[in-house]
Amino acid sequence: RWSRKARYYLAEEVLFKYPTRFQEYLIDCTSAEIRNAFGKMLVALANHSRQDEEITNIPTGK
Repeated sequence: RWSRKARYYLAEEVLFKYPTRFQEYLIDCTSAEIRNAFGKMLVALANHSRQDEEITNIPTGK
C-alpha cells in the first residue's frame, strides 16, 4: 500500500502544480507506451487515494 503522504506529494507537487503536465503526457506525447503508463499511474493514484481522508497542510519536506 502506498503512503498517503506520498500520494499527496505526487498529486500536488508533481501533477497539479504544473497543469500542462497532463496535456504533455496524455495528448502531446508521441509514444503510446508513455501515454499508457501515465494513464495507468493516474488510475492507480486515484484508486489508492479514494479512501484517504481530506488532509491539509501536510509538510512536504521543503
